Amino acid sequence: MKTMHRKTWWVICLLLITTAVISAGLAVRNRHQAVKQPPRAPETTQYSRQPVTVKQKNRFIRRISAPAVANFQRNRIILPSVVVAQAVLESHYGLSTLYRAAKNPFGIKGSYHGKSMAFYTHEVINGKPIRVLANFRKYPNLKAAINDHNQLLHRKFVKQKICSVIERRPAYCSKTAMRRILIMQLN
Repeated sequence: MKTMHRKTWWVICLLLITTAVISAGLAVRNRHQAVKQPPRAPETTQYSRQPVTVKQKNRFIRRISAPAVANFQRNRIILPSVVVAQAVLESHYGLSTLYRAAKNPFGIKGSYHGKSMAFYTHEVINGKPIRVLANFRKYPNLKAAINDHNQLLHRKFVKQKICSVIERRPAYCSKTAMRRILIMQLN
């Protein structure tokens, strides 16, 4: 009987030692692979492949349109329809990973008050499509995203285009020229 207990004891010990060695080896391998691979970032376009329901579309449009209309009423620069259309297009009705994780419905790159998130995106460089890891602005809320989007569009397109037409100097736009534009828009 004693020899049988000893054999059982040795088998149990051998199994425990084998399990411990295999577990340690797997842990070392996993740690080594994690160090070798760059951190995984989601795709900006990741979203459920299920079709978007009319209810989901309407809910997203209402969520975007309320702050877009309020912003337009305040400063009359970017039409709410433009804001809603771009948000729908870029975030697939709010289903994109970029919108859900960073509250960025417009796909604006860079950082917002030092906050950004890395996502893979598809770009065309020298006529060739490539996949690039890029930083996208992370917003505290939707209102901040819409305000930033409107300021960006105004700086990049509206002000630059209007000033180049009125002043005939692309790099300069006086306050007088901007006042003339605003007066023309309001009339």
